[in-house]
Parts: sequence; C-alpha cells; structure tokens
Amino acid sequence: MFLLWIAAPLLAVIVGAVSEVRWPWLVDRELWSATLGTLSVALTAALIATGLALPMALLIKDLRTYRQARLGADLIELSGSLVLAMPPLVLGAGLFLAVRGFADVFTVGPWLVVAVNALLALPFALRILIPAVRDSAQQTDRLCASLGLKGWRRLRVVGWPLLRAPLGLTLALCAALSTGDLSVIALFGSQDFNTLPMLIYRLMGAYRMADAATTAVILVGLSLLLFRAFERGVGGRRA
Repeated sequence: MFLLWIAAPLLAVIVGAVSEVRWPWLVDRELWSATLGTLSVALTAALIATGLALPMALLIKDLRTYRQARLGADLIELSGSLVLAMPPLVLGAGLFLAVRGFADVFTVGPWLVVAVNALLALPFALRILIPAVRDSAQQTDRLCASLGLKGWRRLRVVGWPLLRAPLGLTLALCAALSTGDLSVIALFGSQDFNTLPMLIYRLMGAYRMADAATTAVILVGLSLLLFRAFERGVGGRRA
C-alpha cells in the first residue's frame, strides 16, 4: 500500500510529462539554470552536512568509549538533531531577519539556502555515521593500539575502508534531501538564483502543468542520479 501511495503520483507525473512534453521547454535557459542551482545546492549542502557529522560522530564515540562522558556525548548528539524541532521555513525566516540588517539578503541568499539545507540534513547524517563510527571503533581499537595508529593516520589507514560505505550513503542521502527542498528557496530565490522545486511551483502557479511535470521528472532523475553517484562513487561497489 505504501509503494502504491508513492508510485501513483510519480507515475502520474511521468505520464503527464511524456504525453504533453514541449520540446522547446527542454532547452529553455530557465530550466537548466534551475537545474544547475539545484545541483550546486545539493552538492554543497551534502558536503557540509557530512563534514559536520563525521567529526561530531568521532567526538561522540570518544566521549562515550574513552572518557565515560555520556552526558556530553548525548548533548552533542541532541544539538545535531534540534533542527528537527523547528520548521525549515521558520529557520529561513529567522536567518532572513538576522541578515537583512547588514547584508543584501539576495546576494547571500544562495549561501543561506545551502546552510539551511545542510542543517536539515545533519540529523540524518548523524543517524548513519554514529553507529558506523562506533562499530568501526569496536572492531579496530585493539589492533590500532597495538600498531600505534592514532589520529589522522588511523582514520586514513583503518577508518576509511570501514567508513567508506556509510560516508557514501550519508552524502547520497543528504544530496537527495537537498534537491527537493522548497521552503527556504521560497524566501531567498530570485531571477538570478533558482532551483527546480521553486521552478515547479512557479510553473504550476502559471497553469503550465505539462512543463511542471517535465521539470518534476528531471528533478526525480537528478535526485536518483546524485544518490547513485555518491553511493557508488564514494561508497564503492559494495555500497
């Protein structure tokens, strides 16, 4: 039933796009500008979210395993998930009000969109990396201690082979989540900076349903492509 719930609207979008496709729209500058905007937001947000989540996961593992500071570890984990308690639109509105006093909101808008998307993806990145880092430590702690491997060298030699697949999945999930965000871009979008979700919203508002369906299919394809590229490119063939 859940598969039916997901597949039915997706199938309707695909049928609508194929049956009423307008070929001039496929080469329209606005469409590919929005595609480039979505791609840049997704890639940057995924890298930032994963770059934040990995050291947080390592610190949480260190506090729980070696320092017996469970409270500190729990607080760090909680801090990475607090964004789930706040609607993205509220977070974006707060940033809008905070920035407009000393900077042009629409100039820094792309970076604010990336920042919010990275924060929204952070809890999901932590859910993947915290167990992966913990399991990696349990498997290799004694071996690394006997070999004298520490810090960056340990992460590169021993940690990377074990964490490669979880890191690939983290990047893939964060990128896929960021491609579909509409809430924040609605505040900071402009003629010079647009994404596919915002473009779909505008096309539907103008009753250009065939173009909206075509754009939606491109968005789904881009999301799947990013997911697969990160999962296999970073995670490896076993991911």
